[in-house]
Amino acid sequence: MPENKYTSEEVLATFLDQLIVEKNGEEMDFKKRSAIRRELREKLEVEIDGALVDALTDEQAVELEKRMNDNMTEDELSEFLENTGVDYEAAVLRALDKIREEYLRGAGDLSMTEGVENGREA
Repeated sequence: MPENKYTSEEVLATFLDQLIVEKNGEEMDFKKRSAIRRELREKLEVEIDGALVDALTDEQAVELEKRMNDNMTEDELSEFLENTGVDYEAAVLRALDKIREEYLRGAGDLSMTEGVENGREA
């Protein structure tokens, strides 16, 4: 398999940047773009986490909650998810689709997107 030259962080950043341009055009103040990107990123992380938890069985969800209460590390979380059989890629894609749909349609609680039209404040 060829080496992946992009990290998942770079891919997500590119996705968010393209999404912002798709809705608002190229001309947008850097501070506004950065604020929207940050807010979208936070919402995306919540959606990904939710999609992963939704994919767990009830027993796995209980076990995850127990481990999280015991201060599970990021490495332990990754190992746990790898061993559950959850299709991580499918969960991430569902979250990406949901964020894209909500943002382009203007739904959700993205306060930084309010009043922005074609890269300028309305």
